[in-house]
Amino acid sequence: MEIYCIPPSAHLDLMKLGQRTFCLTQLYIKDENYRKCFQQLKAEGWWITMDSGVGDHDPVSNIVLFEAMKDLMPSEIIPLDTLFNQEETIANMENFIERMKREDLIDKVEIFGCPQSSTREGWIECYKYMLENPYVKTIGLSKITVPKLFLDADNDQNIMEGRHIAIKYLIQYDLIKKNLHFLGLGNPTELAWYKEMNNPFFRSNDSCNS
Repeated sequence: MEIYCIPPSAHLDLMKLGQRTFCLTQLYIKDENYRKCFQQLKAEGWWITMDSGVGDHDPVSNIVLFEAMKDLMPSEIIPLDTLFNQEETIANMENFIERMKREDLIDKVEIFGCPQSSTREGWIECYKYMLENPYVKTIGLSKITVPKLFLDADNDQNIMEGRHIAIKYLIQYDLIKKNLHFLGLGNPTELAWYKEMNNPFFRSNDSCNS
């Protein structure tokens, strides 16, 4: 399990305490210092995940995200997902992938998918779609949607408990076949459970807690 440290903007140097870096696109397009920091990290060879800002309730559009991606060329990109909306999330991903193909970028930046739905059944369908999509290399488990659907938790509460229930379900039905990333962190002890399970597909976590 590798960690992304997400520090306040005034202390961006602390990102290097993690093994990977997490770029918030809403800051990348607005903050010149933030943008220069990630351009330097790119030059140094750091793994950079570029996010649309959905988990921060401050998302950019797929169009803005695509242009920011072309500017930075991160290691991987999370096409815009829509909280609790399976159809929009899949449509956004398909549109993003098609544009990457047209611009010959599909082999240059990896795709990271984040399943969404308003029901547990729909979320599992969306997860399976991303599992079967050959362009999706990593699947992220939302700190908002997963606890809501698996534990009826609201407002970033019970992230660890809700995600544990979801993971047990995925294990039970043999659905962990791609790298998983755990978006956000409610309780640092969540990581101890993943370490104990020692699953090679439990790839990484990003958090301000770190």
